[in-house]
Amino acid sequence: MKTATARLSSRGQMVIPKEIRQAMGLEAGDTVFFVLEGDSVRMFPKPKDYSEYMYGLGKEVWEALGGGDEFLAEERASWE
Repeated sequence: MKTATARLSSRGQMVIPKEIRQAMGLEAGDTVFFVLEGDSVRMFPKPKDYSEYMYGLGKEVWEALGGGDEFLAEERASWE
């Protein structure tokens, strides 16, 4: 786990430390999301490509359906 500190300016701004930017792959102009969880904040980069980011989500569901090929064939057959 990497840790670092940053100081908040009077205008509410801060600089994300270089080692954190590098670890997260952040570059100038990137957008980051902040999620408040209780008294903690999580920060993560906005995906540059949502298709790539979403690829593979739900994989467990397809595997539970036997790999999905049989389910997909049955589903497509029901359309006719």
